[in-house]
Amino acid sequence: MEENKPTYWELFAAKHQRELTAQEQALFEKYRGEYPEDWDSSLKIKGGLDALSEISAPNQNKSWQSIQGRIQTTKIRRITFSTFKYAAIVLVSLLVGYLLKNQIKPMPAQQYAEVEVMYGQMGHLFLFDGTEVWLDSGSKLKYPSQFNQREREVILEGEGFFKVAKNKDVPFKVKTQRLEVEVLGTSFNVSSYDDDGKVAVVLEEGSVRLNWPGGEEITTIKPGEMAELDSTADKLAIKKVDTKYYTDWKDGTLEFRDEPLGDIAKKLERWYNVDVIIEDPALVEYKITGTVLRNKPVQQIIQVFEFLAPIRTEYLSKPSQKDIIKIAKK
Repeated sequence: MEENKPTYWELFAAKHQRELTAQEQALFEKYRGEYPEDWDSSLKIKGGLDALSEISAPNQNKSWQSIQGRIQTTKIRRITFSTFKYAAIVLVSLLVGYLLKNQIKPMPAQQYAEVEVMYGQMGHLFLFDGTEVWLDSGSKLKYPSQFNQREREVILEGEGFFKVAKNKDVPFKVKTQRLEVEVLGTSFNVSSYDDDGKVAVVLEEGSVRLNWPGGEEITTIKPGEMAELDSTADKLAIKKVDTKYYTDWKDGTLEFRDEPLGDIAKKLERWYNVDVIIEDPALVEYKITGTVLRNKPVQQIIQVFEFLAPIRTEYLSKPSQKDIIKIAKK
């Protein structure tokens, strides 16, 4: 898709807000015909917005308590990814924003939303300050209903790419379990999966400062650099990298260069919601270079791997649980 061409979910959202241009209207009609089920899902979400608009002012506090309870029990993800697989959550962002910011008047305590992206899926949303966020499979993002005047703070588990809206007076902070990333306005990727044993920050443009969880500054990095923290030893290493190998996942491409098969297996597990079993331990560190397109079946992907490495693969379908990919030495 062209860089500035709107996705069909963005067009659906604009249609509900009556903001389509004549050119976008034609594109909307095309997408509605191609994705009728997702259009029906968007109508259900719009119906929820319309219902919320009927909350009367005297009952807003009581209504918010009821809505808050539902958000906490569903963690929002059930509204998003159980309804439309692989969809960018533009419409859900509208719904959450409506609940947390526009419809509800100031509350004494800060309210938070949490978006969880299941394995085999990917998320895309806009925060209230205009910051654009992509979430990779198996990730969670927690963010407040509105940022305060001192800082914009979100909490990430997993992997996310952030295109931060510039505000020189209010820094934007991404907190992970082991590291804090602080910026004013920039584009960067953060990977912080628990089972990886490391936190990696790749800077595409701008400048970021890395802090310990308590706020103590560690260092700053420049565009084209990656800072990697070994979570077990608290050792930080900085090196020059080609950023596309760490950020192209948000565009549906997984690129790797001299990457261990064991690390690639973890990414395939998250992207395709499968279990990968490497039967020969010697293969875990075998280096592979290649590209995976997310819209291709995983069975096709592993067949390509047999040409890139001395391996043979077996795909086992499990109807009531995760499918299994077995990798063995030829």
